[in-house]
Amino acid sequence: MSKYPDTETSMRSLQQRLHDLGLKRRNISCNIQEIRQELVKNLNGLGCSGGYRAHWHALRLKGIQVPRRVVEELCRQLDPVGCHERKAHRLQRRQYTNLGRNFAWHTDGYDKLKPYGFPIHGCVDGFSRRVLWLKVSRTNNDPAVVSGFYLDTVENEDGCPVILRTDNGTENTLIAGVQSYFGCDGQDEYAGN
Repeated sequence: MSKYPDTETSMRSLQQRLHDLGLKRRNISCNIQEIRQELVKNLNGLGCSGGYRAHWHALRLKGIQVPRRVVEELCRQLDPVGCHERKAHRLQRRQYTNLGRNFAWHTDGYDKLKPYGFPIHGCVDGFSRRVLWLKVSRTNNDPAVVSGFYLDTVENEDGCPVILRTDNGTENTLIAGVQSYFGCDGQDEYAGN
């Protein structure tokens, strides 16, 4: 027979069970100054538009255990304008600037039609928004296929872009290498990237 009968559990009986089993909340001790410094780094870096949950998650990934309410309060102190904008759902979008034709090309694959046999890959010039290629092929995951699209377009355009924007997919490894090779002799700040 169980020590605790199956009855409707009240808060007091739940607390008693936790006490009997020796269970309690973890006592998290945190260095507020260390957390504040990490939050300032995040707010000045790539995580500047994230909320307190994103900052709390970033801290956990770095191995810093801290209650969410502490991160929330520190975010309110360190970034009151950002907290107000997030609460009002009025975040400012980043400004996109492009110095001219063939400065930046943006490429990506489209997998929604892949189950039907239509893998699509495309590239757009960031300045003119002109579609440089939009191809349906047997695959859009093979680096050789994607690099073929890229090299054909470089040949047709009589040059390559200064910047090539892609995601970190495995299909983009060859075009990243080719882009680096094309820019290795350049004298600008983007050379070799």
